[in-house]
Amino acid sequence: MLQYLKVENLALIESVEMECQPGFTAVTGETGAGKSVIMGALSLLSGRRADRSMIRSGADSCEVQASLFLQNPSRMIEAMEEAGLRPLQDGELVLTRKIQAAGGQRILVNGQIATLGQLAALGDIWLELHGPEAPLALFHRSAQVDLLDAFAGNEDLREDFAGLYRQWSELTDKIERIEGEGSLSEDEQVYLKSQIDEIRMLNISPEWLEKLEGDFRRVSNAREIDQRLSGLEDSLSGPKGAPARLSDVYRYGNKLRELVPEEIGSQMDRLDALMVELNDLFGELESMRSILEVDAYEIEEVESNMKLWMAIRRRHGGSVQAVLEKCEAMEERLESHGNIEETLAKLAKEESALRKKLEAVGDALTRKRAAVAGPLGSKVQELLTRLGFKKPVFRIEVEDSTEWSERGTSMCEYLFSGTAGQAPMPLGKVASSGEIARVTLALKTVLAAVDHTAVLVFDEIDANVGGEVGREIGRELSRLAEDNQVFTITHLPQVAAMASSHFVVTKDQTEDQASVTLRGLDADRGERVDEIARMLGDRRSKTARSHAEELLSGNQ
Repeated sequence: MLQYLKVENLALIESVEMECQPGFTAVTGETGAGKSVIMGALSLLSGRRADRSMIRSGADSCEVQASLFLQNPSRMIEAMEEAGLRPLQDGELVLTRKIQAAGGQRILVNGQIATLGQLAALGDIWLELHGPEAPLALFHRSAQVDLLDAFAGNEDLREDFAGLYRQWSELTDKIERIEGEGSLSEDEQVYLKSQIDEIRMLNISPEWLEKLEGDFRRVSNAREIDQRLSGLEDSLSGPKGAPARLSDVYRYGNKLRELVPEEIGSQMDRLDALMVELNDLFGELESMRSILEVDAYEIEEVESNMKLWMAIRRRHGGSVQAVLEKCEAMEERLESHGNIEETLAKLAKEESALRKKLEAVGDALTRKRAAVAGPLGSKVQELLTRLGFKKPVFRIEVEDSTEWSERGTSMCEYLFSGTAGQAPMPLGKVASSGEIARVTLALKTVLAAVDHTAVLVFDEIDANVGGEVGREIGRELSRLAEDNQVFTITHLPQVAAMASSHFVVTKDQTEDQASVTLRGLDADRGERVDEIARMLGDRRSKTARSHAEELLSGNQ
């Protein structure tokens, strides 16, 4: 659910904040007050393209922030992993998008810089917008078949089919590639084998490369290391080294120890320890020389391997992983193209067997879709009647697809007619924004138990309706809000009164500027009665206020 929304310098809004509640929220206000700006703010957070004309006049930028809590975060966790974003923590998602007037934008997902594509991928999961300016997912056949499968409980079949489809696609791509490349000549086979042998001879791995680079640094510095060690040893053991110089100190010290043993005793003990430490240090340096000493054969081997690795990396990729993948591709090509006819025959057999499995799962998926298309269509059609359509027709047609996809070997088309005598047509061709919003409401209500979109926003869902129909729309929105968080921008008091949370948008104008404010009404019933009465025609009318009280009481 959306917990918090903050909008700054968007359109006529200077700064507004919403503390959002679960359930059904209504946003009301005078015509032209700027109610749809809230929808625009959510649209920005869902990854839609931004128009800089949305930035408030005189401002350098606009910014939208939101905090969400997802009770079923599995899809979001998977999407964030695929997008390379930090994992979701405790279901909390914080989004920020800032649009600069001078150009450019900044997007943050849980504090991490993100791209517009990543934001859009997340937006597809947590938010659905339904209104005049919003992209309507129901126009896309892929979204239609997804809803039908959700109603049918086809998750396992869909998963099985998708796995088989990916295998089949990879196999057909491989066959097509081999056919296009043709057989290898003898010289090409010799060349590929030499490249493979060169890579495999080195036994390349990340650990191998790390050791090679360390050895190369060591042998490259071998001469200087030897010189420095020799100088250190001469300083410790040569005729002018530290022990020789300390011998005089030691001799004089022993004489003093004989004369004043108590006064010089502790210092001489330290000198004894220093002489022992110097001897030990010299022994350790000799041992270190044996470790660090590099013979000519090792230098030659390390430099040869480094030279060979640099050449391989230049030819086949900049990393160990890229080189190994290229090596495997060359091995596969050498194996498959040595006898291309035999290889293609083997792959064709595999493809045929996989296609049969795919067709079997696809047929099962199609049958289940066809079996539930009628009942789902009937449920939606029945609900559309209650939502103000006199003689609606809603039908779902399932048909075989000429092009397979991960969704199956069949697709479906939602056909709708809201007027008696009009032949049902695809949704995008016959439905107005208000009609499509009500169709969406009907579908979402029927599918509430299996649809897990966190936030649904409806704008103008009550266009061209009123009276009892408006009340019914409010009831269905309330039912839908039992499983989803629902926002509606409405002009109907019957709808607004059904909401469990209520915000009002007001626009203040002076001679040279206008501003929009947003205020919650939940804490003051009197203010909510005022707003409902205004929507009924006159906030000062006793009749309107009485009717507003009645609507609110009926809702409670």
